Amino acid sequence: MRLSVALTEAEASNTVLDTISRVLPTGYLISGTKSLATGTGTFVGSASVEAKMTDAELGTLLAVAVDRRGGTKSLSGVTSKWNDVENSFQYWATSLRYRLCQWRGEHNCVQPKE
Repeated sequence: MRLSVALTEAEASNTVLDTISRVLPTGYLISGTKSLATGTGTFVGSASVEAKMTDAELGTLLAVAVDRRGGTKSLSGVTSKWNDVENSFQYWATSLRYRLCQWRGEHNCVQPKE
């Protein structure tokens, strides 16, 4: 198996404004409204990835994937502007491990948490 992965976008969060928008009611309301419309809150980080999996010997295409993840308004990692991007990396790695486990036909595969 040959895996080609490209990080196509990575944007850091604005830690000060992200924190303020979590605490102030108006900031939280605006962020919630934006989240409903676009899928991500205000001032959070985001990342996008594209991946292709091929058979290493034959070059046959096995799978392709595109994903974009945005940060959340949780308080964990609020002081690190790259925390949301790092969480995206962790999610993608866990998702790949889960899919490979399923493809092998194993029954103890651990599904990633959102």
